[in-house]
Amino acid sequence: MHLLLAELTSVGLVERGTDGYRLGLALFELGRRVPHRGLCEAAPPFIEELYEATHENVHLAVVDGADTVFLEKLTGRCSTRITSRVGGRLPAYCTAIGKALLAHRTPPGMAAVLGVGLRRRTPRTIVVPRLLLQDLVRTLARSSP
Repeated sequence: MHLLLAELTSVGLVERGTDGYRLGLALFELGRRVPHRGLCEAAPPFIEELYEATHENVHLAVVDGADTVFLEKLTGRCSTRITSRVGGRLPAYCTAIGKALLAHRTPPGMAAVLGVGLRRRTPRTIVVPRLLLQDLVRTLARSSP
C-alpha cells in the first residue's frame, strides 16, 4: 500500500499532509478533462439566468448508471440546504434533477437504476419501483410543453 501511495504522490495524484493523504491537484486537472467539459463551459450563462429568475438551487448534472453526477451548482439564498456538491454523486432516484433526467430514460436505462435497488435515504425517498415509475411519469408530464 505504501508503494502505491508513494507512486501516486510522485505523479501528483495524491498529496501527503500532516493529517494524512488527500487527493492531489493533478487529479483535479485530470477530472477537468472529462467529456462533459463542453457542457460545463456552455452552461454557466443558462444556470446563472435560471438562478437570477428563481433564487433557488440550480444544478447541472448528468446520470451515470444509477447515479446523478453534479457538474455545477448554484445554491439559492433562502433555499433548503441540500447535500449535493460539484463532483459528487447521489442516487438519481433520490434527487429532483436525477428524477427529471430519469423520466426521459428508456426502459433499459431504468432497469439499471432499479437493478441496484432503491434504498431509503430520507423519510420521503421512494423505495418501491412501481411508485418511482409513477412519480417519473408525473415528472415527465410536468416537463412537457
